[in-house]
Amino acid sequence: MNKLLIWDIDGTLLTCKNAGKYSLNKTFQEEFGIENAFEGIEMAGKMDLNILSSIINKNNVANYNLNDLIYKYGKNLEKHLKMSKNFKILPNVKKNLHNLQKDNRIYNVIASGNSEIGSILKLKKAEMFDYFRIGSYGNNFDNRTCLVRNAINIAKFAYGIDFINENIYMIGDTPDDIIAGKENNIKTIALATGGYSLEILESNEPDFLFDELPEDLISIIF
Repeated sequence: MNKLLIWDIDGTLLTCKNAGKYSLNKTFQEEFGIENAFEGIEMAGKMDLNILSSIINKNNVANYNLNDLIYKYGKNLEKHLKMSKNFKILPNVKKNLHNLQKDNRIYNVIASGNSEIGSILKLKKAEMFDYFRIGSYGNNFDNRTCLVRNAINIAKFAYGIDFINENIYMIGDTPDDIIAGKENNIKTIALATGGYSLEILESNEPDFLFDELPEDLISIIF
């Protein structure tokens, strides 16, 4: 019985304490002279494509190349992560990933609102990059339901397994993760390790709800 686990990054696997926001602000200041470009922009659970579009529209930015912006954001994020004292791997994450990797019934894929560049940098900083061969990223989608659907499809081809919905789990820390899982008819595991309380997450009716990732995730999904 093969299981597919779809993982969010920020607030689920790790926390950077606004490293992304800082780096995006710095990028827009350097490129366009805009200070505090992301003030008032909601970022939790959103796609980088949505976030960038919001700030570009808000500030009437013209003559930009989205891929170049993401690259320059990546360079700023890389520098910031090297000196950040707020980077933290969340409880029980490394232990679970180590155990999951040894179980040949379980497969992992990323579905993150981060751009692919941002995701790679954060996973490498956390020394978790090798646990995730494949992923679906927020620079390619403006909708989390489509992001998650893409992660499922990629995993089916990459692993050569036609995972059935009842054996696929979306693991995340926001209502958007739960909604995306439900809209793809897969199971949802919600963690109150990000910016949302247990009560708010519970109101979105995930299949499983925890204050942090359980010590033994395998026993939950089997």
